[in-house]
Amino acid sequence: MADTGLTICGTGANDSGTGSIAWSNPTNITADTGNYANVDDNSTTSQLLEATNFGFSVPDGATINGIQIMYDIWATDNLDPEYLQSHLMKAGTPVGNNIPSPGTSIPSSRTDDYYGGATELWGTTWTASDVNNTNFGVQLQVEMANRRPDNIQVYSIWVRVYYTEGGGGGETMQVNIGDDWKDISGAQINIGDVWKVVSGVQINIGDTWKTIW
Repeated sequence: MADTGLTICGTGANDSGTGSIAWSNPTNITADTGNYANVDDNSTTSQLLEATNFGFSVPDGATINGIQIMYDIWATDNLDPEYLQSHLMKAGTPVGNNIPSPGTSIPSSRTDDYYGGATELWGTTWTASDVNNTNFGVQLQVEMANRRPDNIQVYSIWVRVYYTEGGGGGETMQVNIGDDWKDISGAQINIGDVWKVVSGVQINIGDTWKTIW
């Protein structure tokens, strides 16, 4: 299984479609510089902090195995429990399950806070084009337990996509070593001193190209 590595979002924005208090400086979540987006949450819920434009280039035909979010986040005053909820967005629209489940507290000290993982699909299905889309992303909303004032700070939002690359025809390629056939799970070719992944192999039979892997 391959993954994209943890990747910081390229766009941060406040969405006023739901919730009461807007996030200040939402664009700060796009750089790991020590600056942050924040909300002084003294109401039931904040508005939505959205992170998009991750710049992924997962290969066409890959199977998406799981998606992980990391928040660099904390609740500074820690007067009462503060809760967070997250949705992933497909083409800018929230989809699937809320993870974590309602009632998950925000850390009371600055923490890299992880949700999802290598086998978590967030209650929906994904394609390479879905996660490569500029409007793929994350929605974050926070809630105060007892409506007491607190300051929630989000320094950055990161996503990692886990995937398995697909072969061209779904067949297994083999090579013979010492009269023993060995499966090849992947192949690369060197072009201009750069190794490129081969996603499929074809042969020409009777002027017709046939996919063999």
